[in-house]
Amino acid sequence: MSGRMNLLFAVALGIAVLAPAASIGQTLQSFVLPSGPDNNPAPDGATPSGGVIKQAGYLYGTAPSGGDVKNPLCGLPGCGTVFRVNVATGKLSAIYKFCSRANCADGAYPMAGLVYKNGAYYGTTLSGGTGDDGVGAGTVFKLAPPAKGKTTWKETVLYNLCSLANCADGNRPLSTLVFDKSGNLYGTTVGGSPEGGYGTVFKLNPTSGVLATLYTFSGGADGANPTAGVVFGKGGMLFGTTEYGGISTGTCGSSYSNGTVFELDPTTGKLTTILAFPTESEGPCWPLGRNPIASLAVDSSGTLYGTTPGGGANAWGVAYELVSGKKGAWTATVLYNFTAGNDGYSPEGPLVFDTAGLLYGTTESGGSGSPYNQGTVFQLDPATQSLTTLYSFEGIPPQGCPPNCDVFYPDGNIPVGALSVDGQTGAIYGTTQYGGSTTEDNCFVDFGDGCGTVFVLTP
Repeated sequence: MSGRMNLLFAVALGIAVLAPAASIGQTLQSFVLPSGPDNNPAPDGATPSGGVIKQAGYLYGTAPSGGDVKNPLCGLPGCGTVFRVNVATGKLSAIYKFCSRANCADGAYPMAGLVYKNGAYYGTTLSGGTGDDGVGAGTVFKLAPPAKGKTTWKETVLYNLCSLANCADGNRPLSTLVFDKSGNLYGTTVGGSPEGGYGTVFKLNPTSGVLATLYTFSGGADGANPTAGVVFGKGGMLFGTTEYGGISTGTCGSSYSNGTVFELDPTTGKLTTILAFPTESEGPCWPLGRNPIASLAVDSSGTLYGTTPGGGANAWGVAYELVSGKKGAWTATVLYNFTAGNDGYSPEGPLVFDTAGLLYGTTESGGSGSPYNQGTVFQLDPATQSLTTLYSFEGIPPQGCPPNCDVFYPDGNIPVGALSVDGQTGAIYGTTQYGGSTTEDNCFVDFGDGCGTVFVLTP
């Protein structure tokens, strides 16, 4: 989780950076999360890691740093924001800044992306809230647009995690939520009961605020620490991944718990591990990949698709599929082994479909074009198992290098968030966790290479 979990640790507002065309005719446009003054280095947010969604001409996303620096619980980096970008004008602005209430009762550090329903946006925060005896173990929140004639967005905490004894309801949610047909929300927590445990899957009624824990992971064969959210698949079942846990049959020099893919019945709470990523004694140590941290994609037949940031034939990560068979059996196939060449490496984000059935994703690192590569956007055809690099994020060393060799990434670097694909135009929307700075501004100094970007990749 090198890209996503290390954040806790400009270009003028609204200016779009046009990057060179990619190898198959793609053009990338970046909208930069801007730098601010010394006492507020990232006023609209920084290090976005959850991707963006498009609604009515705007792109909406979360930034787990930046924003409000007045609350002492956050300090100078800030507690995060919800932001939006006007696609037509390029204007980027925070519409909500977390820790705007005493003791961060409204939540802090929103790591995951947003979901939209009936005019409002829903998400999770890693910390904050009133659970865990007021310390704050994360929240599920709703953000509604301003009332007519007003300008302030309304944030409502739907649930405070770790409100029950020993955090039986879970704590530290990192996942993007998903709705069912009845309007209930589903998500995961990294920790759970006992406090500091192995995570949960939950169901939340956003109207009543009642949360039901559907499953609590043991840390054993059933998995541990579901970083990603769940998705609905065939038969109305929930499917997800755990970063750790599972059973490995080989040693390959060391003993690892490589994570799992699971199926969960939302009605009964019965969980079935459909894949425990194996460790082999010979050959590639982790032939199917290891330690998945991204949510799954599912097609109309119920086939599942995912990524792992490590393992595979080259140990640089894989894209894989899982096909269901008779009597509940699943067959796992590696669709692509990343090589750390022009194709990049460490695919941390989820895969997403376009209307033609092609898959899209990102790698955290690598790419083509220069020695200063920090991730890619790729297209993967699951039928032919062929991968095409659509774009490589490249660094630009300043004039006078050496000795001054600070590298700038004007269009962004380290894309780890979920992508979204416009079904009408084919445009691909995403975020980079860092980059955007072209000078040694406060974003470059305080957040490492910049506060991050929102990008649009068009054919």
